[in-house]
Amino acid sequence: MKLNRKTVDLVKLGEELTAAGVPHNALGTAGDEIFTYNEQGEPLELPAEAGVVIDSHVLPQPEPDPDEELAVAITAATTLDQLKNALLGKVGKSARAKGKAV
Repeated sequence: MKLNRKTVDLVKLGEELTAAGVPHNALGTAGDEIFTYNEQGEPLELPAEAGVVIDSHVLPQPEPDPDEELAVAITAATTLDQLKNALLGKVGKSARAKGKAV
């Protein structure tokens, strides 16, 4: 089945295919093709119903980097309170820099 230059996360796509009831084994790609494998490990065309799942597949968003968020918050701080909040991890999307030594 053609991917039409779409980038996919094979693990997530496999979960989505399973949730949609599309039969498949492990997934693989070669060039612009995506396929599953038969019991002998040979490439096998995915069922036609996989096309809808592949078309609606969206890559997961990467987790924010706490070190990068901390650096941005420290750089953007213009007051002592803002700097304090940045160092305590009270700013940024993840606020996972909390307690991190600087």
